Amino acid sequence: MSDKRICVVLKPDGSHEQIEYEYTDDWQDKVLGGKMLELGEISPLNVMVGVMDPDAPGNGPNSEKLNTYEMPDPQPKRVGDLRKEGKLFGDILVYNGDGDFQLDRWIMYKENPEDFDVDEDDDEDESDEEESDDDGGQESHTAAGPQVNSEESEEESEADADEDEDGDEDDGDDDDDAEEDPDDDDDATEEQGPASKKAKMS
Repeated sequence: MSDKRICVVLKPDGSHEQIEYEYTDDWQDKVLGGKMLELGEISPLNVMVGVMDPDAPGNGPNSEKLNTYEMPDPQPKRVGDLRKEGKLFGDILVYNGDGDFQLDRWIMYKENPEDFDVDEDDDEDESDEEESDDDGGQESHTAAGPQVNSEESEEESEADADEDEDGDEDDGDDDDDAEEDPDDDDDATEEQGPASKKAKMS
């Protein structure tokens, strides 16, 4: 079963077109008519750029045509380098290695490249980081909870200790009163002594 895909070709005369190709290991060479030289990536579109290798022997007739297509920035550095050297020949291939890349998307990018400056993957990463920060704040708040409870428990323990000390002092006073009772008993005995003697004499 064949695997049909779509890519964009930027022509030497400054025009562009969408073509359908059958995905094989050497499909780029077949579309360009000769051995492809990969020039790099256009990151806002997540696409690759390639041309016929000017130094590869046996390339097709398009290799003799200097490509004048004006690509918007950012573009792979090697595109500009080959253009300055006068070696940017033939068609420029713009494709997605994982699927289709259609002409209407390229036109949108060419007309307003600033609308494609922010990569969608970067937005997702930033969103994940924000959610991660929020989770971290909640965990920190939760972790602080037991510490507050611990401080309250320490205060309650200190209060109980103070009450125990007050109770011990009160018990000490009662013991002192108890120690004074024998003297009272001696006085009572002395008061009763003469009366007892009088009773015996009678």
